[in-house]
Amino acid sequence: MKSKIFAALLMFLALWSCQKKEKENLKSVQGNDSLQSIIKQDSLHKETISGNETPKAFTDDFLKIENVQVNGNDIILPQEQFQKLYPKHDSVKTEPWDCGSPFEWLDKTWMEKTYGKDLINFDGKITTFYTNNAEFISNNHTVIFSSTKSGNNRFEIKSHHIILTQETTVEDFQKLFPKLKIENTDQKNIQRFSIPVGKEIEDSFMFYFKDGKLDNFNLWWLLC
Repeated sequence: MKSKIFAALLMFLALWSCQKKEKENLKSVQGNDSLQSIIKQDSLHKETISGNETPKAFTDDFLKIENVQVNGNDIILPQEQFQKLYPKHDSVKTEPWDCGSPFEWLDKTWMEKTYGKDLINFDGKITTFYTNNAEFISNNHTVIFSSTKSGNNRFEIKSHHIILTQETTVEDFQKLFPKLKIENTDQKNIQRFSIPVGKEIEDSFMFYFKDGKLDNFNLWWLLC
C-alpha cells in the first residue's frame, strides 16, 4: 500500500515539474516575441524618420544629374542594373539619332573603346525602353532616364530631401524652387519649369504642371 502511495506521489511531482518547465518555456518564448516586436517597431520608426527628412529650398543655379533619383534609383544606370530593376518593358524601339546623343560625353570612354576615336564606327542608333509610363534611353551599355508621367513615379533631389509627386502643386514647387520662373506653354492649363544640369549648359530637367499639379517631368538635351 505504501509503495503505491509513494509511486503516485512520484508521478505527481514529475507531472508538476513538467508543467512548471512548460510555463517557463512559454514565458521565454513570449519574451523573445515581444523583444522581436520592439526591435521591428524601432527599426520601422528609424526608417520612417529617415524617409521624412524636412525638404530644403533649392536655390542653386543648376541641378547635377548625380544628385537626382527617380523612384529611388539613379537616373544613369549600367544596362545590367537597369534590366534587373525593370525586367519587363511595355515596348522597345531602336533607331538612329541624327543629332548625336548624351552618351557621347556621359559614356565617352566606353563609346570610344567600342566604336573607335570620334565614334567612327558608331551607326548612331539608340534604344528607347518604355516601362511603367516612363522612357529610358540606352547605348547597350548605359541607360539614362528620359521622361515619365508623374502617376506613381517620383522625382527626388538627394541633397535637399525634395520629393516631387503627382500631388505636388505649382505653389508647392515654387516654395521648393523659389528662383525658378514659370514658363507658359501654348496650352493655358499647362505650365513649365526648367533647371539646367550644369553651369552654362542648356540641357535641363523640365517639369510640366497640368491644371495646377505635376503631370510629367523629363531630362531634355540640346543636341541639334
